[in-house]
Amino acid sequence: MASTTSEGIRVRWLSSELHVDISLATPLFCDNEAANYIANNLVFHERNKHVETVILFKNIESKQIIPLYINNKM
Repeated sequence: MASTTSEGIRVRWLSSELHVDISLATPLFCDNEAANYIANNLVFHERNKHVETVILFKNIESKQIIPLYINNKM
């Protein structure tokens, strides 16, 4: 999720440089319920020390990225 967030932020930045208005948050679909819970729970944000994950949390808090659970079970 963290690396995908970095790519999404780069695309959002490039779009803004090209004067494309992106007013909505970028959805980030994840099939891992635990990862999605951690991403949406603000308590875990302060406990994490990994730089990539901190970037993910900051973008979630700023409402640029919205993590969403997607069920992959058939």
